[in-house]
Amino acid sequence: MILMLISGSFYAAFTAVSSAQLRRIPGVHSTVIYTQLVAGAFGCLTFLVPAMLFEVTAFRPDRPIEITHALNDLSWILLVMPWPPFMIQNFAFAFAVFSDKQKSPLFPRWLGYLNIWAPITFTPAVLLPFFKTGPFAWSGLLVIWIPAGIFIVWFAAMCWQLLKAIDRPEANDLA
Repeated sequence: MILMLISGSFYAAFTAVSSAQLRRIPGVHSTVIYTQLVAGAFGCLTFLVPAMLFEVTAFRPDRPIEITHALNDLSWILLVMPWPPFMIQNFAFAFAVFSDKQKSPLFPRWLGYLNIWAPITFTPAVLLPFFKTGPFAWSGLLVIWIPAGIFIVWFAAMCWQLLKAIDRPEANDLA
């Protein structure tokens, strides 16, 4: 959980880099950029709070099993259920990508579509409170495993494209 806490903190830097690169797209309203930034900040909490709660759960192994079980459930549910901030962040990023009317856009259009598709795969978590087993449980295929895999693919694609955008000169430097 210490690694989760540390790596979750880097999501803040990832969000800041995303916002900085979106500012380079001509005509993107500041509201889109700030929406992406604030939603990403809330996304950081999705990693940080459960990591700390997992630490609390493990801190006293001698406590009654019911308390440990409740804390474990709370930690997992807080990790996998809060998909709305990610959806808002990704949709704002996609909107900015699709708004780029430059001859050579900063980001490829497929990245915009990925930012729409990826958070939609997180939405089955809304059914988590109704299932303790099966694909919609917190440990289920549709709530943690597929979304986690999609998140990794999305994050890798975003990092790759953000690094490419950072290396790309400003439009006014090309003249």
